[in-house]
Amino acid sequence: MQLYKYLVPIGILFAVMLYGSNKAYLYCSVAFLQFMKEANVVLVFLFSAMCGLQVVNRQRTFVIGWVILGSSLCVSGELNFVFIGFLIQGFSQFAECMRAVIAELVLTGNDFKLDPLSYTMFMAPVCLLVLIIGNAIIWEHSVIEDLAVWWPYLIPNACIAFCLNITIAQVIKETSAVGFIITGVVKDICLVVFSSVAFHDMITMKQWVSFTVTLSGVFFWSFMTKFPNHQLVGSFERMLGVGWGPYPGASLGTKKGLDETEPLIAAKKP
Repeated sequence: MQLYKYLVPIGILFAVMLYGSNKAYLYCSVAFLQFMKEANVVLVFLFSAMCGLQVVNRQRTFVIGWVILGSSLCVSGELNFVFIGFLIQGFSQFAECMRAVIAELVLTGNDFKLDPLSYTMFMAPVCLLVLIIGNAIIWEHSVIEDLAVWWPYLIPNACIAFCLNITIAQVIKETSAVGFIITGVVKDICLVVFSSVAFHDMITMKQWVSFTVTLSGVFFWSFMTKFPNHQLVGSFERMLGVGWGPYPGASLGTKKGLDETEPLIAAKKP
């Protein structure tokens, strides 16, 4: 029963994410939704920090601001902005990020350490129950007619979704919730380019430039995490004045005794 203390919220959040992300496509273009999803790396990092899975310091805070700036410019440059679609997508992203962080606790925490198959097996019934209740509330008779037409596509889609859920759980287990979101950057690039070419979604030059700014921030985050002692990372820290004042009781420009590479918020001890 203690396991379902985590799995019930995961299943509910997963159902909300599935409904919201699909509903948003009725209002917004594929490219615009991918632009919004670039902010997920920030949400997941903040949620992870609250749970003690990640640490916060000056460098990471700066890169988070970098990503937020690019994502904000992408959204503000949308030609066919629909506010309700923006709200639905934002709610869906919030649910997705919370789900990823709680999943990391279940997959890598000290209490459970589930394998991806067991995690999916326990979480799926909760998600199914929530979706059944939701469908009962908004039920339309045309669903049966649509099912008769589209079932040849839905079955392989469901199989692919199952494989995707297993893969996502494995990525979170091997890396982290933040690592999972960052790996989605390549997918986002492909979707934006494909939607522009195949569906002729209107993407302004401002959005392309802003998207590049966002991606550069995400990639630099990955580089900074993977190679913390690299010369480029050291130069970045010196540019930010890491380790220098002002600090309480010290004048401006005074060198602090401890290096600021130590986190401002301590990591949770196992």
